[in-house]
Amino acid sequence: MRLCLLLTCLVVVQNAACTPGVSPSAADYEGEYLYSGGQENLDSLASVVVLRRDSVIVEVHVDRITGEVTLTRGRWYLANVDGTSVVFDNFSHPIGQSRGKIRLGINDDLDEYYLKVR
Repeated sequence: MRLCLLLTCLVVVQNAACTPGVSPSAADYEGEYLYSGGQENLDSLASVVVLRRDSVIVEVHVDRITGEVTLTRGRWYLANVDGTSVVFDNFSHPIGQSRGKIRLGINDDLDEYYLKVR
């Protein structure tokens, strides 16, 4: 019985140590994010995403060929889906960290994400 309890405690402590802290405050995620990842999906994803305090998201799309810039606006919010995520465009972006900066996941297999720059 003690061994089972000890193993359970070790698993809980190990999982807690491996999972980076995610803030439950939406204010911590407000700011500007740059797309980072492969070129495969760049045409369909925003180059820059701005999460505003009033829960409005501004997405900046830059056409790689013509250089034309288009802006789209929508709503964003925090959701607790397998940890905390930022949701916009009907898609849940898991929150992580990369070298101390907030990272919103897009596609782990392709290593695509938005990285907070301001």
